[in-house]
Amino acid sequence: MDRRTRKTRAAIHLAMASMIIDTPLERITVTELCRRADISKSTFYLHFHDVYDCADWIRNEILEATLGVMATYPPRDIVTNMGSILKKTIQVFHDKPDTFMPFLKSTSFAPFLFSKKDLLVERIVNRLPKSEDPVYLRLSVSFLLSGILGLLEEFQYGTISDPILEKIEHQIQNGFDCL
Repeated sequence: MDRRTRKTRAAIHLAMASMIIDTPLERITVTELCRRADISKSTFYLHFHDVYDCADWIRNEILEATLGVMATYPPRDIVTNMGSILKKTIQVFHDKPDTFMPFLKSTSFAPFLFSKKDLLVERIVNRLPKSEDPVYLRLSVSFLLSGILGLLEEFQYGTISDPILEKIEHQIQNGFDCL
């Protein structure tokens, strides 16, 4: 992707992020999105079919960034490195507060993220060795992803610190004795 395309998409992403906090996706118009991104409608339509296509692209960017964190770990090490994975996943959102964080706060995005959990589970399970029971693997990965997604929802409230993440990591590895 050339530099102009990256700049245009970044402007569209930022404009969509600023709108999604207060405006439901179905009420966002191409005209208003283009005005905020300071681009023409024809430029928008060179990249996307409509605002839903644009929102899907942004959602996929966020999913890929989240999945990219887990992909750096060998499948067998995901549980033992859960604290590090959680920190790095949260850091992805922290590093892009203007473009990623608004989508966590959006009422239209959180359900989407959970609905795409199956896609993420499938992609991770496909990386795992087939020696384990496939139902066990799927349930284990689903459980871990549900926890990560839940923590990302909480992250928007600023309640997650390194000591809390370390405690959660310890509990994942050793059992939740506090419950």
